[in-house]
Amino acid sequence: MKIFYKVFSLSTLLIFLGISSFAQQNVGINTAIPNSNAVLDIVSPSNNTGVLVPRLTAAQRIAITGLGNAENGLLVYDTDSSCFFYWNNPLSAWRSLCGGTSISTGTVIGGGGNACSVQSVSLTVGSAGNTSGLVRIVDSCGNIKSSPNAAWITTGNFNTSPGTNYIGTNDAQDFIFKTGGSTAFNERLRMTSAGRLVANNTTAASTDVFSSYGTGAAGAINSLGTRAVAGYITGTGTGIYGEGLGAAYGVHGKTTTGRGVYGEASSNGYGVVGENATGTGIGVWAKNGNFSGTALQAENTLGGYAGYFSSTGGIAGNDKPSVWIQSNNVVNTMTLRVDNGTATNTGTGIAGVGSGVNTAYHAGASTGVSGTGKTFGVFGMTYNGSSGGTTAGGLFIDSMSLALDFYAMTAAYTANTNYKIIGTGAVSTIVNDVQNKPVVLYAPEAPEALFEDYGSGQLVNGSTYISIDPTFAKNVAVNEKHPLRVLVQLEDDCNGVYVTEKTEKGFLVKELANGKSNAKFTYHIIANRADEYKNGELVSKYQDLRFTPFDIKSIRRSGVAQPSNK
Repeated sequence: MKIFYKVFSLSTLLIFLGISSFAQQNVGINTAIPNSNAVLDIVSPSNNTGVLVPRLTAAQRIAITGLGNAENGLLVYDTDSSCFFYWNNPLSAWRSLCGGTSISTGTVIGGGGNACSVQSVSLTVGSAGNTSGLVRIVDSCGNIKSSPNAAWITTGNFNTSPGTNYIGTNDAQDFIFKTGGSTAFNERLRMTSAGRLVANNTTAASTDVFSSYGTGAAGAINSLGTRAVAGYITGTGTGIYGEGLGAAYGVHGKTTTGRGVYGEASSNGYGVVGENATGTGIGVWAKNGNFSGTALQAENTLGGYAGYFSSTGGIAGNDKPSVWIQSNNVVNTMTLRVDNGTATNTGTGIAGVGSGVNTAYHAGASTGVSGTGKTFGVFGMTYNGSSGGTTAGGLFIDSMSLALDFYAMTAAYTANTNYKIIGTGAVSTIVNDVQNKPVVLYAPEAPEALFEDYGSGQLVNGSTYISIDPTFAKNVAVNEKHPLRVLVQLEDDCNGVYVTEKTEKGFLVKELANGKSNAKFTYHIIANRADEYKNGELVSKYQDLRFTPFDIKSIRRSGVAQPSNK
């Protein structure tokens, strides 16, 4: 402001030099006592007005001719650069009174062949009409030039080019974002010289492209929040999406005592969704490397679903499951455990429902597994098992205590013999008595594998030959070691009968004492079941079985307590 006053005084002095014979030493406008140091002292009557000097464009200002020593201090207002300019005759140039950054070396060549001193150059960044961030240079001759590189202004830039414009460093140094000051505590985000981005830490993990450190994480600068990364979405979008190609993982969660991946859903949403759209990939993969750890845990506390798996749009005949859980090279370890809590004794751990069934039926009591289907409720199968040990499609144990187990195996194979059912206890059925109350009937059992058949016959003149049913004969062993047992019950009066000529095809019934009666009788035949062969190979032994030893150690069980982190 002081400079402006001096310039104005010099220009006014020049005006009054031409009429000095009419002027007094000091002239005052709106004041009776002008300043003694001023040739002209102008006072605003109401303190709300000013002085207007000639307003010219830069071209008009430069076009003024005849400027010399007499015009030294001539003042105008340049409307192009919004600056006051005065004529400096020693430099033979216009000089700007606007505040700016002066360039101390070099010169700027102005228009019209005028050489303008660098001392008259000012820099203005982001001024009116300069939204591209270029540095505008106004020289003492009134020329306006733009810098070859643009500055980033806080209100945004226009006319940027992705190929040339950027924010960052030109040397191998990290690029840091801070708020609230320059101290290290105020660092929020860092782009390392290697190109990794890290939030709330000064060092990014070597395997990460982006690292974010929440409250309590090792190396976190500030306690910014307990969610290092969070995604929010409404509608049908995805909050956080991970995609892995080949053997890569789309989302990888790892923890020591917490939760590697945690999904929470409200209303009808899904906490975690894993999808394999094509190929042979895995939608969700869980891995546990500690004996007391848990690879995948789902928990429901309000009556909904702890986990929901759905498979749609499949291919007919392609038996791919909705859920695939596999345990490799682990001894006496469960691959999947589902707990229904400990509050009541009426829950079911796993309820399986087949296609075409809408209701999952269960026992209404504490049940590990229940199955509902239109064809099979529960399916169990051993595949390619060892012929030297004991295998079974199903193993069921009723444990009265750790030292007292009752068990039954179905579709079992042990000691080279196939069993439909083998186990402790009695073989029985339930029927209703005369009062329609259920009662138990028990099946007879034998120390050998036997087949039985029943029939009736009649003597003709004291004898008759009974042919055995061919299907029965095909599946029994009748020889010297395994004789056919025949029990005859007479139904008419005669001398009595005996059985002879027994083979796998039949037997002869004859009356005693060469009797010639035509008595009727019933018979009961018993034979050892024959060994079973397929394609000429023995697949199951039967005919020599008698009180077969059984290795009770083949019935294995082990217990795993509920995880402590559940």
